[in-house]
Parts: sequence; structure tokens; C-alpha cells
Amino acid sequence: MAEKNGLIILEMLRTCAAQSRRVIIILAGCGCAFPLLCVPCGAQSVTAAFDSAGTCYERGDYAGAASLYGQMIDQGYDDARVWYNLGNAEFKAGHLGLAIRAYVRAQRLAPRDADIEANLQFVRLYTADKMEQSGRLFFLGWADALAGRYTVAEWLGFSGMLLFILAVLAAFKVWYGRGGRAGWYWLGFGMFIWLLTMGGAARRYYDQYYLQQGVIIEAATDVRGGPGGDYTLQFTGHDGLIFTIDRLESGWYLVSFANGIKGWIQADSVVRI
Repeated sequence: MAEKNGLIILEMLRTCAAQSRRVIIILAGCGCAFPLLCVPCGAQSVTAAFDSAGTCYERGDYAGAASLYGQMIDQGYDDARVWYNLGNAEFKAGHLGLAIRAYVRAQRLAPRDADIEANLQFVRLYTADKMEQSGRLFFLGWADALAGRYTVAEWLGFSGMLLFILAVLAAFKVWYGRGGRAGWYWLGFGMFIWLLTMGGAARRYYDQYYLQQGVIIEAATDVRGGPGGDYTLQFTGHDGLIFTIDRLESGWYLVSFANGIKGWIQADSVVRI
């Protein structure tokens, strides 16, 4: 049974590699001359669903491709390639907010992937709301950028390897008594670097699992001063605008935008990232 499962997984990966021709959106052809009606995957295997979604995309049925990629994700196949392809399909279908959500999710799983970053930045050019991030210290911005380049698992891997090396060096120094005071200084510096790697893991974990982000998926929606349509209208947000969710109340989210503005937005007009 283990051998059979291994063969299935290998076959799935080969098929995924063949089907996921990751072409930058600005170069992707429309391919809509021969639309194909896609059959929902239901009980289809992951491989069959990936094949069907790729065929839908190539034939111009972007909504059908997005539906199939979404079903794969709902079945638990949380893979950067699936999220990336979902973003491509949603963008082609004209859904900026859903495309941005898919690319952000793909980037969490593959933070250094150049294709994901390029497509995410490209899609953001189409958003109507251009909000600049409120002022931050340069060091904090640099630290966030560094933490975002690696996954939680990678940061923990770095931390574990460094801690093992430091433990071996400390044991060697205690046992043989070499290195003098300078040796302890170097071990202290190593412990400082280890704390930085743990900080990177903690920051990445916070951003990925604790911080709740959302994106507008309607063409336009009101941002108000309270949880209801009777409150003061602050401004109108548009498809693709990202925000941080503070809390939910009476069907409205209290959210914070990149420029520091807070407001309330209807939950039906957004989707969590």
C-alpha cells in the first residue's frame, strides 16, 4: 500500500509539473476561441482535477478553471502551484480581489518565487485604490522583508541547525577548555543570531496564522464609521483593496488599511486571505 501511494504521488507531481506552465499573466494568451464546459471534479482525483483545470484555462474557460482549482484547495491540496494557477484564472476571469488573494496565499507557501511576485505586483496595477503604507522605521521594514523571504518551517530549520552547532561548540569548549574568553564571546554572538532566527520564525508565524487579512471582491463597497449603513461614509473601496481585520460585529468587519485609516466594511463584500 505504501508503494502504491508513493507511485500515485509521483504520478501526480509529474502531471502537475507538465500542466503548470507558469507563464506571466501579461504574456498569457487568451485562448478563448474554443470554450470548453468543465465538469466539476467532485470525486475526481487531484491529478484529474489539475488536468481538467489546465484544459479549461487553455481553452478560455477561466471561471471553470478557477472553480476546479478552488475545489482542489477545498479538498486539502494546499500547494503554491495550485494557488498560483488559481490566481491566473481569477485574473483572466476579471476578479482582481480573488486573484490577489490567491497570489498572496501562494506567496506564503513559496515566498521567494519570482513568478508569484511578478504576477502579484502586475495585478495590483489594476486596482483603483493606491494606498501608501503609513510611516515606519526603516529597521522594522527591513526586518519584515527579511522575515517574509522564508517560511516558518525554513526559519525553524535555520534555528534548529544553529542551536545544534552552538551546543556542540559549547560542549567542546567546556570539555577541552580552549578558546578562552573570546570563545565565550563568539558563543554569545551565536546565541544572538539564534535569537534573530527565532524572531524571524515568530514574525512569520504571526503574519501567516495570527494576523487576519482580507481583500475586497466587489466592484465597489462603502467603508463606514460604524457597523451599519447608517454610519458616516468614510470612502468607497474597490475590488482588490487589501486590509487587516480587527473584529467582526453584526455582519461588518472593523478593518485597518495600509495608510492607517480604520473603518467598517460589510463582510459580504470581502473575503479573508
